[in-house]
Amino acid sequence: MLTVWHCQSVRSRFINAQKSFSGLGRKGWLALTLTLLAAISALWILGPLGGKDIRQRRREATEHFLQAAQLEQQGKLVASVEKLRECMQLVQGHPDAFERLVTILSMQGRNAEAAEVIWNTYRHIPTQRLQRRIRLLVFLWSVDSDTRTPERLRQAISQLRQSMKVEPVFENRFALAFNYVIRGNQEDLAESQSLLQQCLRERPENIQVRSWLFRCLLGLQKVTQAGKLLEGLPDSVTNNPDILMMRAQYAMALDRPDEAIEPYRKLLQHRPMDSEAHHQLGRILGEKGQEEASEKHLRLHEDVTLYYQEAETVLDELLHLYGTSLVDSGELCYRMGFITEKMGYSKESYYWYEVSLEHRPEHTETVEALDRLQSFAE
Repeated sequence: MLTVWHCQSVRSRFINAQKSFSGLGRKGWLALTLTLLAAISALWILGPLGGKDIRQRRREATEHFLQAAQLEQQGKLVASVEKLRECMQLVQGHPDAFERLVTILSMQGRNAEAAEVIWNTYRHIPTQRLQRRIRLLVFLWSVDSDTRTPERLRQAISQLRQSMKVEPVFENRFALAFNYVIRGNQEDLAESQSLLQQCLRERPENIQVRSWLFRCLLGLQKVTQAGKLLEGLPDSVTNNPDILMMRAQYAMALDRPDEAIEPYRKLLQHRPMDSEAHHQLGRILGEKGQEEASEKHLRLHEDVTLYYQEAETVLDELLHLYGTSLVDSGELCYRMGFITEKMGYSKESYYWYEVSLEHRPEHTETVEALDRLQSFAE
């Protein structure tokens, strides 16, 4: 995926359009509480949907969700996340718990965990619930993107500062630093440096913390300190993509572009369509007179940019068609399958094509694409 500074996010528009519960105030949570209690009451009135055990699980899931909402209001985000996970264990795919959990994890910079939640939920969605499956695929696409407005970023930082007062744990410390780096002014970066250094002392093996501290230090023009983060690393992380990116960026920061070539090339073995790697290799090789190789990388960099722009347009159109035209939705899902396949996200691509085929069962190109990517199906 591109970094937070390189790509457009559709998360905020899509979640808002689907009436996400993120950022609810006290009145919002009260309304949500009443709605959920009414829903549970309706289930009791309508009778069993599979026996007492199912009704009991639903009731317990609602209790966990309301407890999670209360914990979040108190600033206890880590505890809230655990309650939301318990809720989803009781009722797999619980839509409100799902959206809240993914939103909090993304805000905390725990994107891998957010993606895992999305995949686990997707596996349990019945095939006939096409719109729900599309929605989850959109969440998955946008989970690594973050182009929040300054106001929404300010609100997140304010929430995380409050959480640090009542729950000063690693997850909140890293989350606050993560959001400071995204906002990126010098005061934020200075605060982030202190927080991330604490995180790294606590978990020196954490590559994510190391890479964000590196990014923070480069932003503060502390190149020498950034370089020290690459010293004494175990051989087991030598080819980690984040470490390779750090090595390449460190070489560029020292104005030693020749030393950046190898780590950028190795990075592309892990992330074949990494925009920065292609862009920098295109520039470096061009300056060395390797025009053909340079043009190849610059063309791929441009392709990545165009694919992200097209995906933004496609997802906007899908939003407008939500629940209406099956044929048009099938075409747009096919296009997302094509884009994700070109970007190297074969698993995501397979499921975009699969949803597309549900809309257009006779579409030959979709059938061929699914055959081609069958090995990535779960």
